[in-house]
Amino acid sequence: MIRKDRLGYILEAMEYLEALGETLVVLRRRAGWNQKELAKKARVGPSQLSKYENARQWPDLPVLLRVTGALDTSLGKFFLAVDRALEPTRLGGATIGDRYPANDPGTKHSVSRLKDVASPPPTIEYPPGPEEGYDGRKDG
Repeated sequence: MIRKDRLGYILEAMEYLEALGETLVVLRRRAGWNQKELAKKARVGPSQLSKYENARQWPDLPVLLRVTGALDTSLGKFFLAVDRALEPTRLGGATIGDRYPANDPGTKHSVSRLKDVASPPPTIEYPPGPEEGYDGRKDG
C-alpha cells in the first residue's frame, strides 16, 4: 500500500516522465526524423526509444546524452524544454488528477511500478551560464 504522502511525489514523477517523453517527440519531429532514424543516430533500439517517448521507462544518463547529442541539443537545454512542457500544469492548466485519475487502471499500474521510490530527488539550482554551454576546454 502506498502512503498518501508519497502518492503526490509518485504522480509528480509520472508527470515529469510524460513531459520528458513529449519533449523527445517534439525535438525528434522538429529534426524531421521518425523513431527509427533517431534510434539509429543515438545508438538506441527503436522499441527502447518508444518506451521513453511514451513515458513507459526512464532513460539512463548515457542514453539520454546520446539522444540529445543526436538531436543537436545540450542536456541542459533539453531539461529546460522538459520544464517548459510542465508549465501549463504548474500555471493552472490540466491538473495531475486530470491526467492520472485515481480510478484509471493504467494509473494504478504505473503507481504500483513507482511505489518503491525511496525519496524525491534533491533540487539543485545552478547559476545562469553562457548560452553556448560547455566548450570542452579545461578551466584555468
